[in-house]
Amino acid sequence: MPSGFSVFLFFLCAVSFAGFGIYSPFYFYLKSKNPTKYLKRWDADAFTILLTSGMVYLALWFSEVILFYLELKKEIKPEFTSALSGSQGYWFWLPPVFYFVLSQLFWVNKLREMLIPRLLIALFLFTGFTNIALLMGKTAPKFPFDWQLKPEYTASNYIILDYFLKTLIFLALLGAVYLLRNRQKQTK
Repeated sequence: MPSGFSVFLFFLCAVSFAGFGIYSPFYFYLKSKNPTKYLKRWDADAFTILLTSGMVYLALWFSEVILFYLELKKEIKPEFTSALSGSQGYWFWLPPVFYFVLSQLFWVNKLREMLIPRLLIALFLFTGFTNIALLMGKTAPKFPFDWQLKPEYTASNYIILDYFLKTLIFLALLGAVYLLRNRQKQTK
């Protein structure tokens, strides 16, 4: 069972992925209307958050898997191991790979400014692994634990509210990183 701090960090990662997915189209819109050096700095900070979130997500995911495995009873460990390496085991390994690889693609600076690839990656990050799998008609098997922050509701107004709140939190996080970075530059 993940600790409260781990759940909070997973939540911040989910906020970063969804928030970046919503932020990117608006960035290109604002860039086309009025490109400024502040907008470019703001975008660099968005990538800092996204790249960090991808690395944190992967590190947390692996640490939680290891901790979960160590806490299992001895007789359950072989069953857990076979579930991870069995025919449906890829469902277990795909989410961290999905989020990590997609977020880390933006280390390539040229990719950051390319409209179509960036918007596609942002769309995948916004939509999330579970929803993409469902759109493809796939359902993941149930594992004894699940760190995907899936809402327990299905009404569209709650989903819209969820993404709206994630976007607000992402923008607040982005504003904080922007202010901290500029404050550091002013004190030098």
